[in-house]
Amino acid sequence: MFPTFKHKPKEEYKSFICTICGYVYDEAQGCKESKIAAGTRWDDVPWDWECPHCDGGKEDFNLIDKKSRE
Repeated sequence: MFPTFKHKPKEEYKSFICTICGYVYDEAQGCKESKIAAGTRWDDVPWDWECPHCDGGKEDFNLIDKKSRE
């Protein structure tokens, strides 16, 4: 008999919006301009990364609440 494993459901990708210019960082897509691969989680984006459109820092981004978009 094989053991059964309970897999945690994969966490959905999140999106973050720059409060300065409105650029959206989508974890599923990454950021081609900054050479950040698709699937890169926000927490794994370097702390000194800057918005490719306005040079705002990570501190200038807010999580987009998926529920409010639906």
